Amino acid sequence: MTTAFIKNILPTIVSRCQSIKFPVIPENEIFEAIKKKKDISSEKAKMIAEYSLGSYKRALELIDEEFDEKRKQLKSIIKRIFSNQKVEILNLSEELAGEKDRGAIKELLKNMVIELKTLIKNVTISEETEKDKDKYKFIKNIDIIPDMITEIEKSIDLIDKNVYLNFLLKVLFFRLNSKFYL
Repeated sequence: MTTAFIKNILPTIVSRCQSIKFPVIPENEIFEAIKKKKDISSEKAKMIAEYSLGSYKRALELIDEEFDEKRKQLKSIIKRIFSNQKVEILNLSEELAGEKDRGAIKELLKNMVIELKTLIKNVTISEETEKDKDKYKFIKNIDIIPDMITEIEKSIDLIDKNVYLNFLLKVLFFRLNSKFYL
């Protein structure tokens, strides 16, 4: 039996199993591997390595999918959350809950965390990524992002607990929005 979420398995079953943990593959190794295997730019390979969450298989899937389009949609969602238009936030949560299943919502939220972590890294590490800062120039206070990431991660955990998606997204998006406009 294999699982990525041992906490979801009954303790009586876990006690009869051997636990083997596989470490995530470091981003730099994924970056090098996908650069060798596929003909893509270093910038795109770096971003895919970050989004892969340590999974080479996921990195290859991201290359084959419309990665740039997914990132553009994600950035649009983030902008809509921070628009300070309450009706827009309600519409967004209903839209996402209606269009996507639990797995897709979970992936979207994980990607949102990665995007926000990448933003922090780019802003604090170098000035070379000026264009990335411009994409999120509406975020005026970078110090709020760790709190936002915590809120999103809590919501990801709640998805596994079978919380009503539409309600979860509304609460999350309003919490993110309220942190943004403090």
